[in-house]
Amino acid sequence: MNLTKEQLKSQFVRALRLGWLPFFVEAVKTHTTGFFDEADLMAIASRETNLDPKWLTKPGDHGNGFGLMQADRRSFKEFTQGDGWKDARTGIMFGARVLMMKWTDTMNCIGKSVGVRSSKGGYYGFVGKKV
Repeated sequence: MNLTKEQLKSQFVRALRLGWLPFFVEAVKTHTTGFFDEADLMAIASRETNLDPKWLTKPGDHGNGFGLMQADRRSFKEFTQGDGWKDARTGIMFGARVLMMKWTDTMNCIGKSVGVRSSKGGYYGFVGKKV
């Protein structure tokens, strides 16, 4: 997905107007300091939902993605069953926690034999490498 500079600016201005920027700052201070910054978190939200508030009212990804960061109900059932995902701050904070969990999982696989099961039934094995 390639966005123009104008589209990205429009998303940023929307997030600013809706008061979401402090939530990204808070998420970095609380969960991702030293690893990911506000731009990284906003990039994820941009990619997942175009920072469009309509995704605070209904799920995306064929009913599986919830909130601005699109937490998947198959992996985060408790979060997606409640109404927290409808709140921008809650969703951004949760997305930052998920990002750090995934980062930690990835780092813990370095040098180890790892297997991943595909949602389509396949299985892939590999040795984790430093990213």
